[in-house]
Amino acid sequence: MEQTLFPPLPADSVATLNKLDSALATVFPLKPKFRQDLPYAVKDLSDYLTRDRALRRPDYMAEPRFFSAYLYYFLPWNLLRLARLFKGLQIDVPSGSHLLDLGSGPLTVPLAMYIGLPHLRDRELTFTCVDLAPRSMRVGMDLFKELAGQSCPWKFNLVKGSLDAKNSAPANWVIAANAFNEFDSSARSAAKMERSAHILAKAVGFGGQLLLIEPGTRWGGRAISKLREMLIEQGFVPLAPCTHSNECPMPGDSRSQWCHFNFDVKGAPKWLVSLTARAKMPKEDLSLSLFLATKGDFSTPEGVRVISQKFFVPAGLGQYGCSAKGLTLIVTKKGGFFPGQLLKANWPQNPELDRKSGAVILPVLETK
Repeated sequence: MEQTLFPPLPADSVATLNKLDSALATVFPLKPKFRQDLPYAVKDLSDYLTRDRALRRPDYMAEPRFFSAYLYYFLPWNLLRLARLFKGLQIDVPSGSHLLDLGSGPLTVPLAMYIGLPHLRDRELTFTCVDLAPRSMRVGMDLFKELAGQSCPWKFNLVKGSLDAKNSAPANWVIAANAFNEFDSSARSAAKMERSAHILAKAVGFGGQLLLIEPGTRWGGRAISKLREMLIEQGFVPLAPCTHSNECPMPGDSRSQWCHFNFDVKGAPKWLVSLTARAKMPKEDLSLSLFLATKGDFSTPEGVRVISQKFFVPAGLGQYGCSAKGLTLIVTKKGGFFPGQLLKANWPQNPELDRKSGAVILPVLETK
């Protein structure tokens, strides 16, 4: 695993992501009126997604304007976000592995793996992609073929269904990206989430890995924290970003912070930056919440995971992090660390507590 969870993409990955625009134009060309309207459609879809979930139509992505906006704007930004994460996690899947992609959409996870993990491109991998919208998966399949070409040995099974779609055997990797952001804080959603945790646990083979990714919103962090607790109870061992199996100190309830990461937009194609500007939606950073765990005889990495951006404190710079001691305030004289970075902690004999947050204070003399 990289020192930080979100390193810049290598040149090969940046070049592949940059080709997405021409691939989209081939697979899903826009008529002139739709292309002219695209920045406005992007803004309208963004506004729509911020509405109360109860007010959204379940089939809103069937609207042509919204589907075009998703493919040309939201999908590329999601691919950059996931590709950066996949590189930081240093995902290394052996040839012959089976990967289960839940809530696949336009094959966002396989596309991001192809972009961010060039070393996997010549391995024989089988993906089972599950989503309620087969049209979205078919477009994603065409897009993957356009980007990867005919020589890529990856195989795909597209399954129309929900999280509990029947699968033949446990997978080596199970990835669910943005699969729980339609849930809410109701008792009904809580029951669905508990059922989902059992389904996820059964889907992962022994020694396999489970990766959950949600938007970096309070609800996204809350959903990840709830699922983390349920999965640990079922025997999963946290690998990232957690450095312990204790209660999450950032559960995202009304009284606490939520675990999420913000990082820069390095690697974004110029055409995507241009569309973002025309939609008048400036983007200076990306964010997400995540949980990586395994089912097997593994140990959680020790240390302190840097979570927040830097902010000023009386002694210099502060950043919130997470450790086995709970919420941690990392204090440095200058410099600071990247969100997602894993630090080896040199704890004082009697750590002090921050009066404002209650976090245990970890003073760091210098940054590297």
